[in-house]
Amino acid sequence: DPHVWLSPDNGKILAENTLLALSELVPESADIFQDNYNAIVADIEDVDTRIRDTISGLDQRKFMIFHPAWGYFAEQYNLEQLPVQVGGQDPSPSELASLIEIARNEKIKVIFIQPTFNTASADAIAREIGAEVAIVDPLAQDWLLNIEKAAEAFASALED
Repeated sequence: DPHVWLSPDNGKILAENTLLALSELVPESADIFQDNYNAIVADIEDVDTRIRDTISGLDQRKFMIFHPAWGYFAEQYNLEQLPVQVGGQDPSPSELASLIEIARNEKIKVIFIQPTFNTASADAIAREIGAEVAIVDPLAQDWLLNIEKAAEAFASALED
């Protein structure tokens, strides 16, 4: 799963790697890089706390998503993504029927999509089970705001 940036824990690792690389390349600015690193880690930890508050108490932990980009996020928060697309491929008709059955069994109310993909399969599943389709964008520009908004969307979809 190449979507490493979609987890706050991984965001801290990316920030640390950036700090170390920049400090090595421009040692005279290491203090500035360290200050910026400390600030972003504090922001990430604040968002992580709010996300944990947002998803705490959910009984349902599985969400259905067209493109499986949110695996690291799901792992960090003890959630499970049920992907419609596997290996970059849309489901076959038999796989689509199986996904519809899974969605019914899991009482899925929302199928998540990202704005850049053909969503015919997600729309078909949603129609069959009476669910809605909602957007979560793994490529949104404001990373911290985006992962917090995604957590709110997932939590809303998973509430009884």
